[in-house]
Amino acid sequence: MKIVHSFDAVDKNEPLSLAFGYFDGIHLGHRKIIEENNKDLKNCVVTFDKHPMDLINKDKSPKMLMTMEEKEGYLEKMGVDYLFIIHFDSDFMNLTDRQFISLVIDNVNMKKMKVGFNYHFGKNGRGNADFLRKVSKEEGFELEVVDEYKIDDERVCSTAIRNLIYEGNISKANKFLGRPYSITGKVVEGKHLGKQIGIPTANIFPDPVKAIPKRGVYVTRVTIDDEIYYGISNVGINPTFNEEPKVETNIFDFDGDIYGKEIKVEFLEFEREERAFESIDELKKTIEKSIKFGRDYIAHKLNY
Repeated sequence: MKIVHSFDAVDKNEPLSLAFGYFDGIHLGHRKIIEENNKDLKNCVVTFDKHPMDLINKDKSPKMLMTMEEKEGYLEKMGVDYLFIIHFDSDFMNLTDRQFISLVIDNVNMKKMKVGFNYHFGKNGRGNADFLRKVSKEEGFELEVVDEYKIDDERVCSTAIRNLIYEGNISKANKFLGRPYSITGKVVEGKHLGKQIGIPTANIFPDPVKAIPKRGVYVTRVTIDDEIYYGISNVGINPTFNEEPKVETNIFDFDGDIYGKEIKVEFLEFEREERAFESIDELKKTIEKSIKFGRDYIAHKLNY
């Protein structure tokens, strides 16, 4: 996959299919827009370097289901040929719907355009599917408007998935995503309390842009150097580190030194909420129960 940052960065003679959207999380609905069956067209995704709400109203800008790096990696696995990451600034935001489309068709050979049913673009979001239907006939490109995607009569969208993650309903969030929600980070040293009680943990601080699951304990899958492990992870706040959210993972059947290594933690099932303990002994017994819950889940739900 080639990453470009302007529409004039590709060969204008190359026939393209372009999917437009921010695609946060690349959930099952997004995949219906992105996937392309016409092998005669290069499959392309057009997105922005920041969420539009960052510019429109920063206070209302949502936390992300994916960092841009994660998005790039996932789109490459999907077989996307070109990823256009367009800089979203006030000048771009103030383009009219007609100016936006002209910017595209004047610079690339767009044979097909794909958008979601609720896609809006251009100044004040005036551009929509009806406008695109008219323009596609005028300019001679194919338009595919993808209907909303539902599971059990519920619409799959990034906002719904974020809310499920915040509620701790990780299994339903994963169902909407089509894969486990994950957080990646470098392992840092903690207080070594887990090691002192015989239950060591690998601690990571999530990227500040990421949506953080509800505080509590989860069954997780951990990737270290392309090797897969399982464990339990506590998502919580440590006042020692300015109350930044932290993910502490006890990795089953693993005793390697991974300080400084980047690991990926995928959340599979919520076990219990975070709570304070009156003694170290109570803490240890509760963690041991969580470990048993995790091992039972892996054995019976994952057949591992």
